[in-house]
Amino acid sequence: MSETPSQVNGAVRWRPAVPTVVVVISVIVAVGAVSGLLFLLYNRTRGPGEILREFALRVDAGDCAGSYRLLDASATEEIDEARWCDLLDRVDRAIDADFDLQQATLRGDVAVVRIEGPPVRAWRLARHGNSWRVLVPPELVGFA
Repeated sequence: MSETPSQVNGAVRWRPAVPTVVVVISVIVAVGAVSGLLFLLYNRTRGPGEILREFALRVDAGDCAGSYRLLDASATEEIDEARWCDLLDRVDRAIDADFDLQQATLRGDVAVVRIEGPPVRAWRLARHGNSWRVLVPPELVGFA
């Protein structure tokens, strides 16, 4: 018959019910899983302010095709990519990538992002799946 090993003085030595190694490995796996989930959610979810900043960066860089891809379908139906490229200088004067975000307000599937600095201070973005697309202000493209 096996008994619990005793210490030198004859007292019974305490042994944890769950080995310490199992507890440490479980904690590491849990922390890794939570970190991975947060990373995945962060990369999949982008707010309207982030999309507007990316749009402004592409416009500043003169990336016609890249900025065009960030436009909402309603804008791309009205403006083809060649015309957009012609308007890019005008849009560049209306938004600067160094803008300060003042407020982002959600109204249904449209976000109104108020920025400080450039001439156009309020930009609207439409929900596009898990992301957003820019609704070009009509005064920039001559629809006003």
